[in-house]
Amino acid sequence: MKRQSACLMILILVYTVCSCNSPSKTNTNKNEDTTATIKAESTDSVHLAQIWLKRSIEGFFKDFDQLKGNFSSITTPGYYEFKMDAIHIDYDGGLSETEFKNKWSQRYSEFAGVNEGFMIGGNDFGTVKVKECKFINRTKQHGYLFHTIIEDTELHNEFIRDITVVSHQGSFLIDDVKEIEDIFPND
Repeated sequence: MKRQSACLMILILVYTVCSCNSPSKTNTNKNEDTTATIKAESTDSVHLAQIWLKRSIEGFFKDFDQLKGNFSSITTPGYYEFKMDAIHIDYDGGLSETEFKNKWSQRYSEFAGVNEGFMIGGNDFGTVKVKECKFINRTKQHGYLFHTIIEDTELHNEFIRDITVVSHQGSFLIDDVKEIEDIFPND
């Protein structure tokens, strides 16, 4: 009886050791671990981009005077040049609207924010806060697209924007802003 019990225990031990080291089980665990890691990194990246975007918008408007309205530190050079051209169409030596559309045909849309400031419409603003910042999807260029509502809490204006953020040197930059709608309830 003791001999049968010993043999049975050895068989169980061998089976356990072999099944723990089986290639299919090991590969499955590695694949699951890799998939979980990728999902965690992706989720973390979206969350970090979202936090960065909120802080950057609010920080820019909080420090607007100190920055002299220069938003280049939170945008890609390409978007900065595009938006500066859009702001200055037919004004202060800027491009004509036709020249602007020709120059920026790849980027231009009806939501370019022509003759409007960066992120918000109008000239005056109070305290600017990000009311909503909802992740929509990843872009073809591996950016993050956020549907964003920016609110002027003092003037009660809202600005609906779809903002693309891209990774840049361990942080993020704004690469595009679709200026969907400006809501001025007091006008």
